[in-house]
Amino acid sequence: MKNFVLLVLMILYLPARPAIQNNYRENLNITSKDPENNPLKDFFYWIFTEITYGIFIESFLEHDTPMHDASLTPYPYFNAGEGNYTYEKKAVPFRFEIAVNEAMDYQHSFFSNIRGKFRFGKRLEIAGFYTKLPQHTTPQNFFLTQTGFMLNYHRIRTKRFDMWYGFGMMFSDAPTHSSGFAFNVGGEWFLHKDFSVDASIKWANFDPETIRNTRINLNYFVGHWRLQTGLQYYKFMSERRSSIAFGLKYYF
Repeated sequence: MKNFVLLVLMILYLPARPAIQNNYRENLNITSKDPENNPLKDFFYWIFTEITYGIFIESFLEHDTPMHDASLTPYPYFNAGEGNYTYEKKAVPFRFEIAVNEAMDYQHSFFSNIRGKFRFGKRLEIAGFYTKLPQHTTPQNFFLTQTGFMLNYHRIRTKRFDMWYGFGMMFSDAPTHSSGFAFNVGGEWFLHKDFSVDASIKWANFDPETIRNTRINLNYFVGHWRLQTGLQYYKFMSERRSSIAFGLKYYF
């Protein structure tokens, strides 16, 4: 939860960064005349905040690049050669996405995954998910569900590549109807001619257990629709599941 709060504070710091930097310079000029002031301490504090901000949000070298003002496309390949982001000034202010996957594991069990995303502010995203996983027991089978939400920040935003990370919460039937802090990271590479490859991994800590969901997909785009197929790997409790998945996504 501390990491989640830190992410929110860093995101809130984004629009205020120029003012904070100017205020820092003014204070530095004033306090440098104070004999009790430690300029070296102020310098290292400034370096630390700049490095932290540069890694997780944006470096000062990126501020003057097209990526700084990259905007959302209505859907991937709306313009030829552009994926989730465009460098054109006119773009959509927000976007909704919903995806449904059906997967089959090595035990020939089918299970479902539903995901929704609301992307806004060019860089931010609220994502929700629901997964229904089959369990094989004797004498009967049953299902476990995983639900949750994430607040994601899109760190790299180019026409061909999009990379994000985020924090949130996951809720699971096992162990014992628990909730846990979750972290995810992912990326998508847009190839030529309406194809892309995306991969993501999500961890959730259910003390003393860890749940890990990994996926990699090959995608084909037709207007607002995305057809995808790929591999999914679920690790929960003492079980591990590998599966082949097929799905659809719609952008609106």
